Amino acid sequence: LDAGMRYVLVYGPNELLEIGAGDWNDALSGLGLKGESLWLNQFAYYALAKMKRFRDEYGIQFSTDIEGQMERLYQGVIKGWNGKWFTRGYHENGTPVGGKDRIFLLPQAWFTISGMGKRDPEKAKLALDQMVERLRNDHGLLICDPGWNQYDPISGNISALAPGLAENFAIYNHASAFGIYALLTAGRFDEAKIGR
Repeated sequence: LDAGMRYVLVYGPNELLEIGAGDWNDALSGLGLKGESLWLNQFAYYALAKMKRFRDEYGIQFSTDIEGQMERLYQGVIKGWNGKWFTRGYHENGTPVGGKDRIFLLPQAWFTISGMGKRDPEKAKLALDQMVERLRNDHGLLICDPGWNQYDPISGNISALAPGLAENFAIYNHASAFGIYALLTAGRFDEAKIGR
């Protein structure tokens, strides 16, 4: 397990984990192996919280500094906050994807799902507020807004899809489920009733 953690916990200059072969959204294929994913920080934080529980409850020992890594992951995510939502990541040349011009569902939802939101409930609430306001419609939650109308080599395959198709400005069932789960976790039950 320690070897797995060392393999994954490789940070880029923005204190986000290197995307390597990809993260959950493999259509963001243009970031490059050294590109960075904010969502990967959130997912790793969630996973390390589970490892911490195993250590504390079952006496399993790790050489990895779990608390130190969780703090570093958290600080990297906080650096990606623009006051309303989180940047999705960075191309390996430093160009951001997302940020003030485009909101993505995953980092908004996973700030709550990961447990990071417990450390800053105000940001967690604002992230979910923006997710609902910007991404919700009668059928689910859009994966991003706005979509791409032309190919962008920085973002990759997601921009080659027609708007409204798959991951480009569309409802993607798996991502919508993350958003609904985040709302349920936050006790926002009425807002989680999508499509009613």
